[in-house]
Amino acid sequence: MTERWLSNPRFCCPVCNVWMADNIASRRKHEQGNKHKFAVQDMMRKKREQKFQLDREDRELKRELKNIEMAAAAAQVNGETKKV
Repeated sequence: MTERWLSNPRFCCPVCNVWMADNIASRRKHEQGNKHKFAVQDMMRKKREQKFQLDREDRELKRELKNIEMAAAAAQVNGETKKV
């Protein structure tokens, strides 16, 4: 009886989107390479920038909501409520 051919398992680096053999030596060689190191640095920089942007947007939204609430409270005190 003939044996069925099986391919060697492959691994895709989620950072670099590169395929390689799924063994310790190949992974270690890839992770120690400059391409992978630069890709990791770039990914971390992008995540930092995204977090900074989200924090900034959140602060702006809170500031706007605070201004709206203060204006509504002032209008309510002055009796300037609109009847719909």
